[in-house]
Amino acid sequence: RQIGGRFSREEGLCHDFARALLIPTTCRAVVKSAPSLNELREVSRLFAVSMEPMLRRILYDWGMWGSALFACISWDRNRLRVDCFRGQSRKRALDRSPTRVQILGHIRNATSFEEARALLQRTYGLTSTATTESRHSMWLSL
Repeated sequence: RQIGGRFSREEGLCHDFARALLIPTTCRAVVKSAPSLNELREVSRLFAVSMEPMLRRILYDWGMWGSALFACISWDRNRLRVDCFRGQSRKRALDRSPTRVQILGHIRNATSFEEARALLQRTYGLTSTATTESRHSMWLSL
C-alpha cells in the first residue's frame, strides 16, 4: 500500500492483526444481513475496532454483504486517498460500480470533506445516511 509516496505494509498488517485478534469468527451472528454505514459503525463500536478491519472481516473473511461497495476517503499528508471495499458480487468484471480512480477523479480538487461529500452526492446521488465522517476520514456506501 502506498502511503505518503513510500511503500508501507504496516497499516495493512495492523488491520489484519486487529480483525484476527479482536473480531472472533464466532461473532458473525451480530452482523445484520443488510449492509449500511450505520450497521458497520455499530458493529465496529461493539468490537472496539476501526471500521476498516470490521469491514474486511465482514466482506472478505465472512463473505457477507456481497452486493456492498464502501469507499473510504482520507487526507494523507495533504493528498487525497481513496480505498474501495467490494463485496463478492461487486468484484466481477461486468460490475459498473465506481472504481477508486473514478471516485478520486471526482474529488481531486476538493479541499475539505464537506466539499468532497457535496461533489460525490451530486455525482452518485448519495443520501446523508450514505456518508459518515471522522476527523481523518470519510466513509461512503455506494
